[in-house]
Amino acid sequence: MDFLIDFEGRRPEWIPYSKDLDDSVPYGDYVMSQRPLFLLRFQRRIADKQRADLNRRAIVDVQPQDRVYIVLRIYGEAWYVQRELPDTHRTIHVVEVQCTRGHGPQQKKIYARCLL
Repeated sequence: MDFLIDFEGRRPEWIPYSKDLDDSVPYGDYVMSQRPLFLLRFQRRIADKQRADLNRRAIVDVQPQDRVYIVLRIYGEAWYVQRELPDTHRTIHVVEVQCTRGHGPQQKKIYARCLL
């Protein structure tokens, strides 16, 4: 995984993941601020446990009929790149979806319909 890093007084530069990057405060702040990257703050063994714990929980943040925005990258990197959207590395492109129904007694899945 590479990260586009803005260095003060320099041009932005693509930096591959490294231990030095992982140990930096800006990286930690960024990972914590981006919900899809949350698990990157953990070592793999712990991240796998965190993911399993999350998957066992009921979804409570959204309900059927809620409208939310999802990041287009969720459809996969290849699909996203093919869209040829402007400034894809600095802009978070989203689409509005409407939650249509929950699944199961503990609502561990939410079905959604794209409004595009």
